[in-house]
Amino acid sequence: MAGNHFEAMSFVKKSKKLYTKESDREGQVSAWLLLARCHLAAKNHEEAQSSCREAHALCEETKNYQQEIEVWQQVVELHMATSHHEAALQAAAKRLEVAQRNKASVKDQVEALDVICTLYLVMKNVPEAERSAAEMLRMAKLNESLIDLEIAALIQLVQVNILRLSESAGGAASAGKALQYAEQAWALASRDSAGLDYKSSAKYWHAEALIGAGRHPQALTAAREAEQFFKQMVVKDSGGLFRSILLQGRLERSLGKLEESKQSVERALSLATEAKNQAWQKMAREELACFAARWVHCAERTAVWGVKISKGQSMLELKQKLGTCLQLILYNYRGIPEK
Repeated sequence: MAGNHFEAMSFVKKSKKLYTKESDREGQVSAWLLLARCHLAAKNHEEAQSSCREAHALCEETKNYQQEIEVWQQVVELHMATSHHEAALQAAAKRLEVAQRNKASVKDQVEALDVICTLYLVMKNVPEAERSAAEMLRMAKLNESLIDLEIAALIQLVQVNILRLSESAGGAASAGKALQYAEQAWALASRDSAGLDYKSSAKYWHAEALIGAGRHPQALTAAREAEQFFKQMVVKDSGGLFRSILLQGRLERSLGKLEESKQSVERALSLATEAKNQAWQKMAREELACFAARWVHCAERTAVWGVKISKGQSMLELKQKLGTCLQLILYNYRGIPEK
C-alpha cells in the first residue's frame, strides 16, 4: 500500500509540473489537492497540510470558489485524521461560509451543513447539532430534487434525539421525536427517486428509533430490511451492513430467538474479520460472549463515548463510529434484556 501512495505522489507531482508550465492555475489546485490526499493516505500529515495551503493560496488568486470548497473539505478530513475536532469544525464552517458568500448551489450548502452537524454530534454539542440539522432540512426542502439530502437531514435529527437519550431528562420525548423523524425519513426514502444508500441508512435508523420506542419486533424487521438494502449497494457500506446484522443479533436475543441471534452475530463477526476491522471484531466477540456468560446488558460493557471516537478517523469512518456510539446509547436507555 505504501508503494502505491508513493507511485501516486510521483504521478501527481509530474502532473503539477505540467500544469505549472502551462500556467493552468485550476489544474495546479487540483494537483495540490490530489497530492494532499496522497500524503493523508500515507499519514504524512504535515505534508498534506502544506499541500492544502498551496491549493488555498491558488484558489484566492483564481477566485474559484468551487475549488476552495474542495480545499476546505480536505482540511476537514486532515484535522479529523489527527483528532483535532475543533479545528475540523472551524474548517467545515469556512467551507459553509465560502459556499454562502458565493451563493453556491443549495446542494453545496446542505452538504457543508451535514459535515458541521456530524462534528457537533461527535463533540456532544446537542443544541448546535440540532440547529445545523434543522437548517439543513429547511434548505433541502427548497429544492425538490434534493430528496436524498432531505433524508440525510432527517437522519441527523434522529441521531440528535438519540444522543439526547443519554441526558438525564426528557428521554421519552426524545425517543418519540427520533421515531417521528425516522418515519419521515423512511417515507421519503421509500420513493423510487431516493438513492439506495439513503434508503439503506433511513431503514437502519428507523430500526434504531423503533428500539428507542420499545418496539423490538418491528425494529428487527426493519434491521433485516436494512441489511438487504445495504447488500444491494454498488459501492458497499460495510459499516452499515455490519451494524444492521449485529443489531439483528441483539434484537433476536432480546426476543428469545437465541439460535438465530447467534447466527446473526457470527455473520457480523465474519464480515468484521473480512474487513480486518478490529473494533468490529471486538464488538461481535463480546456479543457472542453474552451467550456463554449469560450477561443481561452486554451493551453496557462498552463505553458509550470515548476511545473509539477519539482516534483519528475520516469523515466516513467517523459517521460509522458515531452510529455505533448512538446504538449503545439506545441499549443503555431501553435495555435489551436477555431471555
